[in-house]
Amino acid sequence: MQEELSPEKRSAIEELKRRTLNDITPTMREDETLFFRFLKARQFNVENAEIMLRKHITFRKEYEVDTILTDFTPPEALVKYYPWAFIGYDKEGAPVRYISLAGDPKGTQMLN
Repeated sequence: MQEELSPEKRSAIEELKRRTLNDITPTMREDETLFFRFLKARQFNVENAEIMLRKHITFRKEYEVDTILTDFTPPEALVKYYPWAFIGYDKEGAPVRYISLAGDPKGTQMLN
């Protein structure tokens, strides 16, 4: 956090942390600004920030946000017929892919 926190804001952060610490995931615990952001969004009203944070926790559980990168299996049609190829990495380390725009929209030919 870049701004200097007042004692009231620090107290609000500690209160929100105390109320929700057992409900947040380890991934969320790693985020040092989590409680500050939710409190700031609700003008440091601890009750409203707690409601908002609990809704966020429910959303993350419902949509499996913390495990989507490891558990997601793409549909067979996407794997089989989506015409793309991984080429490598650019100078800045970003992945480079070749994606054919003249693909087979009905999936009758395998282009990859």
